[in-house]
Amino acid sequence: MIPLPARRLAAVTGLVAWFALALQAALSVALSLDRGRSLAEAVLHYLGYFTILTNLLGALALTAGASRAPSWLGERLRHPAAIHAIATLLLLVGVAYSLLLMHLWEPTGWQLLADVLLHHALPLAFLGYWALAVPRGAVRLRELAPWVAWPAAYFVLHTVRGRLSGVYPYPFLDDSVLGLGRALLHGVGLLAACSVAAAALAWSKRARIAG
Repeated sequence: MIPLPARRLAAVTGLVAWFALALQAALSVALSLDRGRSLAEAVLHYLGYFTILTNLLGALALTAGASRAPSWLGERLRHPAAIHAIATLLLLVGVAYSLLLMHLWEPTGWQLLADVLLHHALPLAFLGYWALAVPRGAVRLRELAPWVAWPAAYFVLHTVRGRLSGVYPYPFLDDSVLGLGRALLHGVGLLAACSVAAAALAWSKRARIAG
């Protein structure tokens, strides 16, 4: 059961998350169409970013957290391990963007708003939701292991897609420039950082090892 303060925060933050995703979709698709991509290609390009996919997962979790409606997906997204893992992934989004990408461009106007919401505000707000929604001792460390598959699967798909299309959303994973070995090293480093962050958050909640 999600506590009332957490549900209220989830409701507000969820609305902001859907707004930010829709705003970025409009901006990204419009830019892609201007560059000659088809609508389908534009949508796939938008969905090719780890930031978008992870914030979409966060928006779904917040929507589930704000609601009491019973559903298979909602119950799983309200599970403490799911909330914990998504908080970790969004934290990774914010930190990786701040350290590796933010210096590469200077967005303005609506793009600046979308950028701030998706990379800074929503990861922090979801961390607040995690703090309110996940009670101490509710997370088992072994429950977090499958969530590492999310960034690992993205890295594999990112590499395959890049090899086929020549499009690499993130330069620090661009094996066509860096070489596969260096790109793989970066990917493993991000997975390690994600695992350490998940363990640190779990420790703060006195997560159980098993049982």
